[in-house]
Amino acid sequence: MTNSAFRSRRRRWPGLLLLLLFSAVFLRAQVVPGHYIVELEGEPAASGADRLPKARRAAYIKDREAAIQSRQRAMRALLARYGARTYASVQTVANALMVQLPDELAARLSSVTGVERVYPVYEIRPSLDAALPLHKAPEAWARLGGADLAGVGAKIAIIDTGIDQTHPGFQDPTLPMPEGFPRANTETHLSYTSNKVIVARSYLSLYGTEPDSSPADTLGHGTGVAMIAAGVSVTSPRGVISGIAPKAYLGAYNVFQRNGSTRSDLVFKAVDDAVSDGMDVINISLGSAFATRPADTPFPAIVERATTLGALIVIAVGNDGPEPFTISDYAVAPASIAVGATSSSRVFSGSVRLATGRQFLAIPGSGPNSATPIAAPLFDVAAVDPSGLACGSLPGGNLAGRIALILRGTCTFETKLTNAEAAGAVAAIVYTQQEQPDPITMSVGSATLPGVMVSYVDGIAIKQAIAATAALTATVDFSTSPVAVDPNRLIGFSGLGPSTDFAIKPDLVATGTEVSAEPGGYTYASGTSFAAPLVSGAAALLQAARPGYSGIHYRSMLINAATPLVFASGAAAGVQEAGGGVLNMDAALTTATTAYPTSISFGTTPGNLSRRLAIFNLGAAQQTYAISAQPFTGLTPGLSAGSIVVPPRDMRAITVSLPAQGATGKSEGMIRINGSAGTADIHVPYWFAVPSSTPAYLKIVDQDESGSPGALMRSAISIRVTDASGIPILDPAPRVTVVSGGGSVVAVFSSDESFPGLYEATVRLGPEPGDNVFRVEAGTLSREVTIQAGRP
Repeated sequence: MTNSAFRSRRRRWPGLLLLLLFSAVFLRAQVVPGHYIVELEGEPAASGADRLPKARRAAYIKDREAAIQSRQRAMRALLARYGARTYASVQTVANALMVQLPDELAARLSSVTGVERVYPVYEIRPSLDAALPLHKAPEAWARLGGADLAGVGAKIAIIDTGIDQTHPGFQDPTLPMPEGFPRANTETHLSYTSNKVIVARSYLSLYGTEPDSSPADTLGHGTGVAMIAAGVSVTSPRGVISGIAPKAYLGAYNVFQRNGSTRSDLVFKAVDDAVSDGMDVINISLGSAFATRPADTPFPAIVERATTLGALIVIAVGNDGPEPFTISDYAVAPASIAVGATSSSRVFSGSVRLATGRQFLAIPGSGPNSATPIAAPLFDVAAVDPSGLACGSLPGGNLAGRIALILRGTCTFETKLTNAEAAGAVAAIVYTQQEQPDPITMSVGSATLPGVMVSYVDGIAIKQAIAATAALTATVDFSTSPVAVDPNRLIGFSGLGPSTDFAIKPDLVATGTEVSAEPGGYTYASGTSFAAPLVSGAAALLQAARPGYSGIHYRSMLINAATPLVFASGAAAGVQEAGGGVLNMDAALTTATTAYPTSISFGTTPGNLSRRLAIFNLGAAQQTYAISAQPFTGLTPGLSAGSIVVPPRDMRAITVSLPAQGATGKSEGMIRINGSAGTADIHVPYWFAVPSSTPAYLKIVDQDESGSPGALMRSAISIRVTDASGIPILDPAPRVTVVSGGGSVVAVFSSDESFPGLYEATVRLGPEPGDNVFRVEAGTLSREVTIQAGRP
């Protein structure tokens, strides 16, 4: 099942039904059986509201919602005749019903009068003290008169796991309750609000299986995200921390089950509610690696409508990098602000010290680590598991009383640590892969074995030391202290562009490792999930300080006034790595210039290409702009004018052109726009690529970890091959062969129609318990995948 399974109700029936049945069996994306989003004909309530003064929009939307709800009641009755039970609806930025019915009956809905399109529902996963100076927040606060004015009156929706409103980071008795608030889905849920957290909505009752449907954050992710966006200044065990917009209000929209998963229909509903609630910024730090084309999902249209109303939707690009073409599903929405992750200027690190005297930085995992150092002999898991991954059971005896050295990848950290502990290990050192060289804080779930992560380079050094010195011992110290690191680098897991429509994503980057809150305390968090709320807080601060602009101007202030990311080597980060650059709050606050679009993609089809670029002067005085192209690589775009004069509060446009290009490869850089008013200048990223047939990246997008001996594992391995520019290669298909375990490869097939560039492999596991190893190859590239037969 895919988001493009029902592309139009006018699509030919036989092909539609065949695709439905085929997809239900084979596609790996976690489709929720029997649940669908039914988009109805007719514009949503917010359509046209952007043409009205902001003070009149709420009444206009409310009047239109009543009429839409009346028509939706009639559609509910009509769909019920087709076997569909409606369990939720949206009216504000989308006109749709969420329904439940047997999958075999779903295809009939596409032909119902009044139905525009039908989309399946799929599962989604959740993807500061040192961070704020990196993004010029103190300078921005100073311009406002202090942090006490940062974000005043702005409202930030956190669509996540909820917010612990009792946490010290959300206590501000000086905030007045806005008119019409607090809000919740039920009267009893109002107890989860405060004068800081003014909305507490929960969607858990729509699952029908959750005994606790309250908005309470039992997982902690949403509380951490909210703290980074708008938490007040508090003292944590690692120093004073604050959100970037500490005076902003927060709205908690809990879409996650207690097991840590959510669904696209609930996210859809939460966004609609957040816009209806008048949220100025909506933060979405969740997503799926299975990204569709923007035209094949309803979400981009929702983002577009919200943006026209001035509500900015900020989305994490996901943690599936460092390969290109790894932007998460929601972040491909063109009007979203998609955020990647850079390093902080420091990390909180423990250490690994070898008996030889060498010492390495080591970041403790999230589990119950030892309060005292652990000293024991080292053991390289690769000695008993050639993959070195510890994704399957390990033979006992060899690891007893030892510290296991394990390679990152393939399976979860929880699985690795659990397997090592079962084999007798007393601690684990996980080293990361060459493709993701930097260590992170491992999320170890329920695993209880103490563990740390080291970099790829340090891991290889430890591995070589084990091979060179018999019975080498090490001491792992889990106590942490701040260590200075280079902040001008991308975090290895940050998703990279191009987007699935070959647009430039991410739009910008922000620090993805920082101290934040969790229910009852504090934590050191890492991930693009925690970079996005920095931008959300900045957007709230910006809207509060510079009210009255449309969403396209606020987007440009944040994206085009960002600081271009330059690595320590002096090389500029590619635009598909960092977009406009690193969030610069002070520049966003002071620029008098914006641009539309915020980036220019010429796509992947060679020819004489041109794009229109509008330049806006927001200032009260005329400006003369000097415009130039700064290429990073490849061709230099031509400009229809190198200088233009723009009257105050007006716009002029130029044409940006790219000549025909024959050779494969990419052309990218910045269009620089320097005004005469002395305010912050802006720049607009551009990109173009000619596809190559030579594989440069082989990405295992997802895989099954285990199954029963002899089991047929449908879509067990999801694969994407891209060229050096990040463009998927569809021909030839990747090769999948058996290495060991007695299994077989049943089929390798393309799912590109639904998920661009994706291939899937169906395999059968061997008849005996144990590891089944499969090799995936494309050109000269190779990856091995281990699936265990017989693991409970």
